[in-house]
Amino acid sequence: HHDHHESSGGHADLVRAAGACEITSELCQAHCQSMLAKGDTSLADCSRSVHEMMAGCSALMKLAAVNSTHLPAMAKLCSQILEDCKTACDKHEKHDECKACAKACAACIEECNKVAA
Repeated sequence: HHDHHESSGGHADLVRAAGACEITSELCQAHCQSMLAKGDTSLADCSRSVHEMMAGCSALMKLAAVNSTHLPAMAKLCSQILEDCKTACDKHEKHDECKACAKACAACIEECNKVAA
């Protein structure tokens, strides 16, 4: 299967998965911040891990899009960051935002593992 419109060196699925993580993480982070503002600190760890995941996935998406030589190393690192985020979000799966974020993390981990060093 060869797609002539593929500009990401065959990493379009990884770009999409990282982008999906960024979208769900924005919603999860907003939820965490809202809870923290109300004095509920139960999502503090989730908020921290989501913040780290957002940074990792932003870099991952950009490196995957340009088929960077650094992509395998970034995918390996990002997989670990995503795993931490998923673990934190899984603890709060009763919150739709956290559940969606954990699901997006799992999908992105799967894509990372295909290219990780």
